[in-house]
Amino acid sequence: MAKQMDEETGSSCRTTVTIPQDDHTQLLRLAETKHVSLGWMIRDAIRLYLDQQMPLFRTKNRTGASL
Repeated sequence: MAKQMDEETGSSCRTTVTIPQDDHTQLLRLAETKHVSLGWMIRDAIRLYLDQQMPLFRTKNRTGASL
């Protein structure tokens, strides 16, 4: 499986998750409204979640610059 480059860290991993169809449909609509990809929205949601759950352990801010 090919790795995709992550803009912030230079590396990435691929993960597969299963979500309810209704959630997927809502996410697709929201992504279309915001003119972003579904993948971008999911990565952004994960970053926000991690920032909220582990703020002291996060070493980079949202732009990728070291704190």
